[in-house]
Amino acid sequence: MHRFKEDDNDIIKEINQRIILNLQNSGLIKKTDSVLDFGCGTGIWQEKIIKNEIFFNQLYLYDMYEENRKICREKYDGYTILDNLKEINVDVIFINSVIQYIEKKELEELLVDFYSKLNKDGSIIISDIPLHSRVVEFCLNFFKDYKIFKLQAKHATNLSYQKTNFYRHTLQDIDIISKNYFEISKFRNIDVNPSRFSIVLNKI
Repeated sequence: MHRFKEDDNDIIKEINQRIILNLQNSGLIKKTDSVLDFGCGTGIWQEKIIKNEIFFNQLYLYDMYEENRKICREKYDGYTILDNLKEINVDVIFINSVIQYIEKKELEELLVDFYSKLNKDGSIIISDIPLHSRVVEFCLNFFKDYKIFKLQAKHATNLSYQKTNFYRHTLQDIDIISKNYFEISKFRNIDVNPSRFSIVLNKI
């Protein structure tokens, strides 16, 4: 899988700050909540931390890449960077720019695992689920949001990104694989990509 670096350029930084602001304004996270950023990359929370504007109680970060976790430990001193999810329980799991790289079976297994990691009344927030294939989304964003198009064009030139699988999960697909564990609801777009939508899965 392609390893994304959140500090690559100003467009990425701007997009990430807009995502966090949308998440904050969504009302989906309470001040008392503990939050796990799953697939955090090199982190999108630095500005909020510097300004002391974290809008919940605790922040945990996890990424599959050791190099990303190392960078996060340097950036987020005093916050918990997880090497695995074996012993963690939180109120909210936040997933951004991850689900499109996970195939259906793996996603189902991940949701089952998340169920055991969530406290009572916990929830999963998935910020950006693609409505279209990668190629169609790329073409549409040329007209819908040129900044995102430019960012996607940059990724498209990267060989590792080209080799990364891209999966489109419909709302019905996710509902089917999560129905024994979660109640699912569609939410206004937390992500800034106009070709994506957000969902909330509430633990049953």
